[in-house]
Amino acid sequence: IDRASPYLFPPVITVETVIAEEDDPDENLGFGMIFFPGMLFMAVLFTGQNLSADLWQERASGTLRRIIGTPQTLWDFLFGKLAAHALSLLVISLAGLALGRWVFRLPLENLLLGAVWTTFAGFVMLLLFTLLQQLSTSQRGGNLLTTVILFPLIMLGGSFFPFEVMPDWLAVVGKLTPNGWSLVQLKAILTGNLEAARLGFTTLLLAGTGALLVGANLIRLRSFARGV
Repeated sequence: IDRASPYLFPPVITVETVIAEEDDPDENLGFGMIFFPGMLFMAVLFTGQNLSADLWQERASGTLRRIIGTPQTLWDFLFGKLAAHALSLLVISLAGLALGRWVFRLPLENLLLGAVWTTFAGFVMLLLFTLLQQLSTSQRGGNLLTTVILFPLIMLGGSFFPFEVMPDWLAVVGKLTPNGWSLVQLKAILTGNLEAARLGFTTLLLAGTGALLVGANLIRLRSFARGV
């Protein structure tokens, strides 16, 4: 007893209760799920940039000028063009997600919702590129302007470098870009960590931005068609 007393009175071993912090869902993503959504988003953005340049071909061929002299309005033309482009983005989104699911075996949840969301966010960016094309004085200038805007967005927005490997301060900045917070929401959809309130807020924000861009495109289109 005398020999054991230094260890027993008081006990050498103490018990401490520690509450473990909840894991960050992003830290549990696999390699494919970290890189794949950003790569898909980058493909959609590049597609949107290329589709926006189609307006220059329509003006060069005289289509826009002829429409001004017909009962059909430029608004009808623009909406039809945008609807066709949106369909193209949807096909690319579905094909990309299907490729990730069945070829790379990525555990993608809510695949259809993810495709719709990617198309929606990509369409808003397409509206921005279309407006920038109309504000340019030439097709080369339009391509240059959209590229100058596009590359910083995809570099900061988690496409070139995923947010998970960025420094914390840079990831915070990147998630504030339009494609950045759209990408964060896409990852939440694909991993099953969807929050209805955040999805609703982001949808309203994107829809409001898209409505403003549609109005700006409509205002600028007549001058663009006349070469002004």
